Amino acid sequence: MKTMKKYIKTAFFCSMYWLIVQLNIANLGTRIPDKYFRQKYIIFKSFNFEKHGKFWNKWFYVRKWKHKILDGHQLNQNIYDQRHLMTIILMKLKK
Repeated sequence: MKTMKKYIKTAFFCSMYWLIVQLNIANLGTRIPDKYFRQKYIIFKSFNFEKHGKFWNKWFYVRKWKHKILDGHQLNQNIYDQRHLMTIILMKLKK
């Protein structure tokens, strides 16, 4: 019984640690200027093998589980609310 409490306590503290770390990383990410997120930067360009998302849907079934992920806007108001995003028109997006 003592070891079970120890495992539960350890799991709780590890969970709290990662929650705090991830929220802080997200908070720091909102402070990065928008100019670094433009599609011209190499890390945000789509690769040819992705085929506009078909690769990810075929191999990882993204459409089946994507709606289950918590939207960051609910925890941090500085993150863009993606629930109402239908198309990506840069001029219409507000931070």
